[in-house]
Amino acid sequence: MSKMTAEKAQRHVDSLYQKKKELDTRIEVCYAERVNDEIINSMKQNKVKLNDEIVKYKRMITTNTQE
Repeated sequence: MSKMTAEKAQRHVDSLYQKKKELDTRIEVCYAERVNDEIINSMKQNKVKLNDEIVKYKRMITTNTQE
């Protein structure tokens, strides 16, 4: 992890988890309000992207701490 320290990466992961949590809440509200499925699906796709990024950074952190 050359440019990003493990501490910075962990803060980024924490931030991503917060965004994911907020997105979960927005998705639930949209379901309750019967919002268009296309909008909900778009939010779900964003959630998947957040998950992918979380996994990527957690791997970087794990790899860095094992060295």
